Amino acid sequence: MKVAFIDFIKENSPGLGKRMNALADGARQAGIDNVDFYYLNRLKHDTGGIVRYIKFREKIFPFNYFDFFFRRYRIIEKSVNLKRYDFIILRYPFGDPSGVKFTLKYNTITVHHSLEISRYKSYLKEKLSPLIRGLKIIRLKLEILFGPKILEHAKGIIGVTDEIRKAELSRINNDIPSAAISNGITVKNISHTGFKKFDGTNLDLVMIFGSINPWYGVDRIISAVNRYQGSVKITLHIIGNVIKSDLRHMASDFSMIKFHGFKNGKELDEIMKNMNLAICTLAFFRIDLNEACSLKTREYTARGIPFVLAYQDTDLQHVDKKYRFYLPMANNDSMIEMDQIINFAKHMSIFGNGESISDYMRAYALRHMDWSVKLKQYIEFVEELGDS
Repeated sequence: MKVAFIDFIKENSPGLGKRMNALADGARQAGIDNVDFYYLNRLKHDTGGIVRYIKFREKIFPFNYFDFFFRRYRIIEKSVNLKRYDFIILRYPFGDPSGVKFTLKYNTITVHHSLEISRYKSYLKEKLSPLIRGLKIIRLKLEILFGPKILEHAKGIIGVTDEIRKAELSRINNDIPSAAISNGITVKNISHTGFKKFDGTNLDLVMIFGSINPWYGVDRIISAVNRYQGSVKITLHIIGNVIKSDLRHMASDFSMIKFHGFKNGKELDEIMKNMNLAICTLAFFRIDLNEACSLKTREYTARGIPFVLAYQDTDLQHVDKKYRFYLPMANNDSMIEMDQIINFAKHMSIFGNGESISDYMRAYALRHMDWSVKLKQYIEFVEELGDS
């Protein structure tokens, strides 16, 4: 059985390119050799690696944008010889008229990373130019009109959470096979930095993100830090392409926040090993989600630094209660109490020793979060469809 795994990306996205390479590397580690990985994009063409980068042909402006809105699946079909494959695993590129014929013609499994309609409605709540707002409204209407028709003809649906899987199934009238397979990481590529024990006096928290999105909930943790009146000195370290002016609408006092800018490699490792706790996403309720599989959760687990989060993650369901290395918060707009976080930091630091918790987290990431594990789950699902 031959399988094509395809990402179609209209805009350049280094993060998604790295993800596809991690997927392909995970397949190789797992001994899976019947899957070809394609990354369709506008900039790069290179078919010599483990991921085949395909620069798709596009028309001149504005005709290219007509294709991006109404013929995405046709672009995919023109870019890859799909007749070579028994099944196509496709990161869902949202709905358009060409998708209905596509899923009728090919054995397609769609992979969903978000609730598409909620996501576009969330965008429309932001301050947007009239042009961008108009384009978002068009995409939303296309998804509402054509999304269910595309999914009804798909051979299977994969959601990165069970919540998303169920939501996608609820949009269609027929019952088709489905699975929940969360995002993974390449554990070997992430340094096992561990964490600094909390000394009861200075608490160093870290949050990593590339840009500001409302569902990150940065405002919730900033508000909690600024409201705290206790004796512990708290510093919130923010890593990413974010500056103080980006957060002006969230707070006026930034004395307890340290901006590091973008960091990676040894610079990032040096910061992370001196942190007590990490902060994950805190406001998925803003896009109607309770479950998620954030890559940062997986990175923190592989690094061995305990963390705070405000969502359910199915990859954490196997954690031994004795070693629970995460602190769940309410997924709503309620106030976060710093005393809870301080007590959690104390517990992580006095339980056995920091190294034992950190080692447990690293081993857990290898068993449950590595891409090699996830790729096996993808292939098992495809094989079940092939046998049915």
